[in-house]
Amino acid sequence: MIGFVVPIKPRRFSTNWEKDNRLLERTLGAILNQTDPNFKIFILYTDKPQINIHHSSINYILFDFPFLETKEILDFESKVKRWMPDPVYVSKMFDKGRKIMLGCKYAKEAGCNFIMSIDSDDLISNKLAAFVNKQATDSVGWVLKNGYMHLESLNVLIKKTDIFKVNGSTNIINAKYVPNPNFNSRYYYDFNFFEGHGYLPLRMQEMYHKKQDELPFIGVVYTIHSDNASHINKILSLKNIKTLAKIILHGKLMNKRIAKEFNLVKL
Repeated sequence: MIGFVVPIKPRRFSTNWEKDNRLLERTLGAILNQTDPNFKIFILYTDKPQINIHHSSINYILFDFPFLETKEILDFESKVKRWMPDPVYVSKMFDKGRKIMLGCKYAKEAGCNFIMSIDSDDLISNKLAAFVNKQATDSVGWVLKNGYMHLESLNVLIKKTDIFKVNGSTNIINAKYVPNPNFNSRYYYDFNFFEGHGYLPLRMQEMYHKKQDELPFIGVVYTIHSDNASHINKILSLKNIKTLAKIILHGKLMNKRIAKEFNLVKL
């Protein structure tokens, strides 16, 4: 059985809480649309989402640990700052990472053999649970190397290789390889196992000498909208000539099959 962990940012960091809730509803719709119903969902929150979806597979978990500012993160100056100098961003990602790892703890306790972290605005294929549940329980896991980026404003998909480097919903890991951190720790790298998504395939090799397989089909849609935490929407501005070239060469208009597979509906 696979467990899907969905971390929710605190409301005070939201620029549009209502929109965030609608995005979450769409994300949950994609997860609940799985062709194999043998899965569980764990939603980690500081402020409980206000959504209209209720399902026996959804578990709401209050994250009741205090939010830590970057100055309280013990390895920021020595390790983290070199790669992520923005202290505000680091504190938000630390919160996200801790929520993910707490969700993993609950997923393990619920008997999930595999765990996947999903950002609250991303959309996954409805074939994921069926694929994972058919695999041997000692499989290492899978990396979603290929995916789509969806430009909300144009309703256009761009196929993206190595999407795991820019998107957090791209790793499925055998639960036995997911660390069990001490939640009183104030070290950033104790909690960025899934949050450091672009590094996770290499990390698996360094920590366990294990290699994830590549998912044999496109498994995720990364929705590009005005509120993305990484501000990738700025990179994909229509004023960017490279973006226009990508749309011309790799873009495709939405079709019913893709829309159904990923629950890619308009908000």
